[in-house]
Amino acid sequence: MDKTEQILEQLKDIPVTIVDENRKYWLIRTQSGDYYQEFFHDNFVGVGWDDLNLEELNKFESDEEMLEFIKIKYPDEKQPGRILSQIKRFTTEIQINDIVLIPSASSNFISFGIIESDVYNQELNFEDVLDGACPFTKRRKVNWIKTVKKYDLDPYLYRLLNSHHTITDATSYDTFIDRTLHSMYIKGDKAHLVLDVKRKENIPYLDLINLLKSPLDLMPIVEQFSGEKFEKNKLDIKVTLQSPGIIEIIYFASPVILFGLALVMHYIVGGKIAGKYTRTEKESNLEIEGSSDGLLEKWLKFRRHADSQRLKELEAIREVFNKLDVKIPKELKNLPIDTHSED
Repeated sequence: MDKTEQILEQLKDIPVTIVDENRKYWLIRTQSGDYYQEFFHDNFVGVGWDDLNLEELNKFESDEEMLEFIKIKYPDEKQPGRILSQIKRFTTEIQINDIVLIPSASSNFISFGIIESDVYNQELNFEDVLDGACPFTKRRKVNWIKTVKKYDLDPYLYRLLNSHHTITDATSYDTFIDRTLHSMYIKGDKAHLVLDVKRKENIPYLDLINLLKSPLDLMPIVEQFSGEKFEKNKLDIKVTLQSPGIIEIIYFASPVILFGLALVMHYIVGGKIAGKYTRTEKESNLEIEGSSDGLLEKWLKFRRHADSQRLKELEAIREVFNKLDVKIPKELKNLPIDTHSED
């Protein structure tokens, strides 16, 4: 078993997403929000210029031929090259498994989805179109995975929303989109952990300092139960705190360390038992469904035998987390924590 396989084996009980480094990201407009609901509820995205059907477009062997055809179909269009670039993006550049964003009217909501099909031609009912249905025949199937209110959107994505092209390549915003979609993920050689800081009032300076140094304070515990060595020069933190905001912790070495940190934080904030738990005067026992020798079970074993000093250290950090209303990734909420008393 190579190193990668060993890491994945340890993480198999942890809800971590593996993000493809090669996937691209696209913003697709919804005709000022007119077709947002239809896109969302019927699970597709579409593009107009319906005089250019797929069968005709597939016949052209060069962009020059297609551009001349566009000029014939749309003689009043002052920028036929713009139509060409948008059509090509939708029909050839967008790929299955790419991420797509669509805004509602006034961008009050942004929905994120995964492209699930190649481009196809949709047969339409003329009467439905007259009643206001989306007339776009060139479409792609989408699995919508998350919708975010504009107020809660990562502020770094506001600039992207200012683009008014029908289709915008949003791949340069991948960092901000990834952390919107995933709280725990691996992309390339980096592991990411995203924490929501929900406090709405001003954040006291000392509380912020204590929060930011908590990963370093917790690393001795993570090292002890995970069996991995922490390399402090490979830890990075990005902070976007506009009350509320986020803290993104990035680790450039073994992801076991970072997601071990997430498990410790999960205990600090609190969770609930998943599995069978029994307690007698003499012993406590926690049986996890599908338990293994992975990171989760290592943590639970450590937690059951941790000394009182270690637990006091965790309690001190818990106070900061609670004061700033730090939310641990919801992917962890159903993982077990050992709730036996310290008597």
